[in-house]
Amino acid sequence: MGVLAAGFAALPEPAALRAGAALGRTGAVLFRRRTREALANLRRALPELSEEERAALWRRSTEDLGRAAAEWARLPRLSEQELLARVDVTGLEHLVKAAARGRGVLAITAHYGNWEYIPAAVSARLPGLRFCVVGRTMPSPQLQAWIETRRTRGGGEVLPQDARAILRALRSGAMLGVLVDHYTRERRGGVLAPFLGLRAWTTPGPALLALRSGAAIVPVHIRRISGPAHRIEIEPELELPQTGDRTRDVAAATALMNQAIERWIRADPAPWTWSHRRFRHSPDLPEESA
Repeated sequence: MGVLAAGFAALPEPAALRAGAALGRTGAVLFRRRTREALANLRRALPELSEEERAALWRRSTEDLGRAAAEWARLPRLSEQELLARVDVTGLEHLVKAAARGRGVLAITAHYGNWEYIPAAVSARLPGLRFCVVGRTMPSPQLQAWIETRRTRGGGEVLPQDARAILRALRSGAMLGVLVDHYTRERRGGVLAPFLGLRAWTTPGPALLALRSGAAIVPVHIRRISGPAHRIEIEPELELPQTGDRTRDVAAATALMNQAIERWIRADPAPWTWSHRRFRHSPDLPEESA
């Protein structure tokens, strides 16, 4: 990974983006299982498209993911001014309003667009706010250091997947960036929530944390406008249910988060990473295709 990142960093940016797109296309050809999973997901979520349209959409998705990989590799080279120039942010007032309550903010997002730009770009615009991301520990210390160098760009922090550490950060008023579109199996606490026309096993973690701590949940996503230019769109805080029935409230809050992600995907499906096995074991699918 280090060699590949060095190669992207050595190229002029337009060439690096072209190389990233080519890498994404090549990966789709080499990793056929991922392509099969992506096309199966596209059939489930977008049945109105033809097979040719779904294949073209998957190619666009892989190219965008490859470009994002090239940009992530080059991120430490960008000055703050360069980063601000290429990443526009709308709706920043929603984060400011949510953070003003002092109970922390869960900025929820998905594997959509160049999501790794979000912490750096938001931190650059809100320098007084502690911005953390939650990530799993890598098996290699070198890989962990390589990832953290990029995720802490702009003064951010990386927190382990530990509920106590996350709650401490929220109670200190921190903002946490959390990817919420992972498949989370039932025995690990996953809850079934509607997503792209099917029920999908979804992490209840952000809902549980918000209901326990009083933190706000604010949907945030990023999409490419053209070339190296991106726009981060920050939405108003979600209004979470507070019925007193914790199980019901967590399920309803999780469904609201899935609705936000689905809205982004319906508006522009190409930036999402379609190869995730997002619908594994969904009761809405035959077991052999889940």
